[in-house]
Amino acid sequence: MLALHVLLFVMVIGAVVVLIYPQVAWHLKSWQYRDPEANYPSEAWFAMQRIGAAVMIVICLVMLAQTWQPAPSPDAEERAEASAVEETEPSPAFSPEEFTLTTTLTIQGRIHGYTTTEYGLLVYVDAGHCTMAPSVRATENTDTVELLVRTEKRPQWCGYEPDTLVERVVKLEEPLGERRVLDSEGSAVRHCQEGC
Repeated sequence: MLALHVLLFVMVIGAVVVLIYPQVAWHLKSWQYRDPEANYPSEAWFAMQRIGAAVMIVICLVMLAQTWQPAPSPDAEERAEASAVEETEPSPAFSPEEFTLTTTLTIQGRIHGYTTTEYGLLVYVDAGHCTMAPSVRATENTDTVELLVRTEKRPQWCGYEPDTLVERVVKLEEPLGERRVLDSEGSAVRHCQEGC
């Protein structure tokens, strides 16, 4: 691509020279004649050389504009690398910073507690104001299980207060055992013996 750009640039310079001094075209061609002075071209020939040079300049500039790709800025390279990393690494189902509930009662609700089941945990969620349809995901570590809760928040739900806690089953890869259950802020979630 660089060779093409250099060639087009040289052609533009040559065409500009011919446009300004069309006699250059004659001097480059006059060696073909035995008597160049007897074959000196007319003013119409020089005008045609100028028109041809102008057309050549336009064509070369259009080709340069179509093939020119500016060097990417460092910011663009970093964004491209970040998007490539995101494509190779699957993103979590939701961002814990934006949609998690904690054991502290807030307007968004709270994780009320949990009980253990044969397959994992039964988590009780107080959906809170303006939120419904909570989903729960667990991140398992060697000594802890961290609960992440996502809720949908919509203004039309603000008048709705659920009478009962919402129950969500969370399957674990291994039995809970002695591991502690934490919320997204690292606080312990209440263990309910038979139900919260």
